[in-house]
Amino acid sequence: METTMDKSKRILIIDDNKDLTGSLSHSLEDYVVFSAATGLEGLEKAEKLKPHLILLDLKMPGIGGMEVLQALKKIGDIPVIMMTAYGKVDLAVRAMKLGAEDFLMKPIENEKLKREINKFFSLRAKPWRDLTTRQQIVGDSAQMKKVWEMLDKFAPSDATILLEGESGTGKELFARAIHDMSKRNEGSFVALDCGSFPDTLIESEFFGYEKGAFTGADEKKMGLFESANGGTLFLDEISNLSLNTQAKLLRVLQDHRIYHLGSKGSRPIDIDFRLIAASNADLKEMIKTKAFREDLYFRISAVTIKLPPLRERLGDIRALADHFLKMCSRKLNTKISGISSDCIQILKKYYWPGNVRELESVIKYSCLFAEGMIAPSHLPEYLRSDISMLMDYAQRQLPLFSAGEKEISMEIKFGFDIEKGIRLKDLSAEAAEAAEGNIIREVMNKRKFTQAQLAEFLAVDPKTLRAKLRRLKISAGR
Repeated sequence: METTMDKSKRILIIDDNKDLTGSLSHSLEDYVVFSAATGLEGLEKAEKLKPHLILLDLKMPGIGGMEVLQALKKIGDIPVIMMTAYGKVDLAVRAMKLGAEDFLMKPIENEKLKREINKFFSLRAKPWRDLTTRQQIVGDSAQMKKVWEMLDKFAPSDATILLEGESGTGKELFARAIHDMSKRNEGSFVALDCGSFPDTLIESEFFGYEKGAFTGADEKKMGLFESANGGTLFLDEISNLSLNTQAKLLRVLQDHRIYHLGSKGSRPIDIDFRLIAASNADLKEMIKTKAFREDLYFRISAVTIKLPPLRERLGDIRALADHFLKMCSRKLNTKISGISSDCIQILKKYYWPGNVRELESVIKYSCLFAEGMIAPSHLPEYLRSDISMLMDYAQRQLPLFSAGEKEISMEIKFGFDIEKGIRLKDLSAEAAEAAEGNIIREVMNKRKFTQAQLAEFLAVDPKTLRAKLRRLKISAGR
């Protein structure tokens, strides 16, 4: 078996058992190993050292392993292997959902761990075509082949890339693929949803700050620009940035240097990162209304890649559904043999306003209730109701509307005035909201999830979910 033993690879062990960390450090002598006895110390070292792998204990005094795992996401794309003496399947499932690479049971046999870590680094050292990120992007339709032609051409370069596409088309997954294919793949991949932070906080997230810079700044903090140094910064939904923040981002892209908030005349910090931006809004239209800076648009759109909505690549439905079924079966430890052909036909007739993300949620939902094989009866109810027919109707994009039930349904459900016409983009957004609301309500009726559990199950950021619940007027346990 090929092994990768490289003194340039940094491993951080976060565990309060000093005997264990000492033993593991000795067995991993082919790597540079650091240790931390608490979760807080581990986070500080992770931010400073940017390790290539973290071994993280589940149960620790103070901040527990799950909390540390979530906090590590803000530092960068650092692989994490969880360790625990508590052999519970639900803990393993939760850890994997939060992004852990693997879940090891204590006591850990040193030689076995060494083999696993050597294998881990060997797999990551393979050419980008074999990387996990690429394998997660499923589909060989003509539309997807065009996307990959663009990625093959521009991802290896250092060009700034703008990903355009509706919500749920997989923009962050493609951004990670671009990072993996680039010469910066050894650096950090740092992602930020620009819509998840208010404008009052976004500046401190971008630039970082010195201790005492403002009320609550109890210690120095590195910002995202600095965290992405040598790697890739992905700004999702960049259209949500205020004009003031847009101007500051443009200055950073021009000067390649920053100051921490509250630095008071300190020397600037030189930075070097590649920017990938994404938007589901039409930035050219936003320029016309003065909501987006034209000079910033030209700076970030040197290469623009349009990701197709799922309704334009229905030939990929079967492969995507099978892929999500395999993932769900592995994570939830279920034994489902497949998806019936009747089920696939229903999926192919639907409009998919929520795109691939919605399909993933549908398959996850169905996995909870299916036995043996997913049948139409296991799909969310809205896929078998009149809303599915409504979406099929909208998909046809008829230039004229005939009088009747569907016309009335369109007006009632989405508030469109048939006499004045409709914009299909507005219809898509409204339908996506309705579909998401139906899935959330059905899941909450079947499972009494807390908001945190619901966010994990739906694979969405808790802040995004809270905003969505408020907008949809859905009550969920805290």
